[in-house]
Amino acid sequence: MKMLNPYLIVTFIVFTTVGADYFLKVSSGMTQSFVSPQFWIGASLYSVTAAGWMLAMKHLSLATIGVYYSILTILFLTILGVFVFKESVTLREFIGIALAIASISLMTKFN
Repeated sequence: MKMLNPYLIVTFIVFTTVGADYFLKVSSGMTQSFVSPQFWIGASLYSVTAAGWMLAMKHLSLATIGVYYSILTILFLTILGVFVFKESVTLREFIGIALAIASISLMTKFN
């Protein structure tokens, strides 16, 4: 059986995590957050990522996974916040995101 590309697995993990974060964000706005269906959907999606992590960790170092995961997560959570939850990104936050991506990118030079 041919192994899926480990970068595709990490990308799937990122999308699943962002989906979980979406449901937890929706749940956080409810009066009974921890008993809402949205909370349990989000928590369940997080648990699905464990299998993906196991597959990815067989083929990539933790440092490599961390860099790739971090960059994608920063980008997709920012997109989710801006376009779905209508959150604004201040210039300061934008610069912080850019610097975070730059610092993570620099880490790849040393791995």
